[in-house]
Amino acid sequence: MGENNLEIVGGRIEFNCVDNYRTLSIVNETPAAGSVSGAGVYYPGTSVTVTATPSGSDEFQGWYDTLGTLKSMDNPYTFTMPGEDYTLSTFFGPAKGSLKQMGMYPQTKVTDTTIISALNGKGGLLPTAGNLQTWTDYG
Repeated sequence: MGENNLEIVGGRIEFNCVDNYRTLSIVNETPAAGSVSGAGVYYPGTSVTVTATPSGSDEFQGWYDTLGTLKSMDNPYTFTMPGEDYTLSTFFGPAKGSLKQMGMYPQTKVTDTTIISALNGKGGLLPTAGNLQTWTDYG
């Protein structure tokens, strides 16, 4: 059947009432940093375009499938809708696993005892292997 589920066969008009359309879902992992468009219902085999628009200085970091595999860095990204429901995810910010520079180099070690004492007073006791001192360990 064609895209509209309507076909002329042997002089008869046939209409397929079966729902052959599939759903495209888009997961934006960082909605505060940008928006996405293109989610919807599409007929398999048609061309679909999705777009990610950053709202600040964070950069678009690609389109990923449900297994976390990078599908494309194109933005907008155009692909052929598969024959099943499909989900793409994206995020804005630094690339996964990348480092972000903070501060300036070279940094110096603080040796002033007054400053060290003030910092320790603000930070509280440092955690140890036996006592996390209410700190959360993220590994």
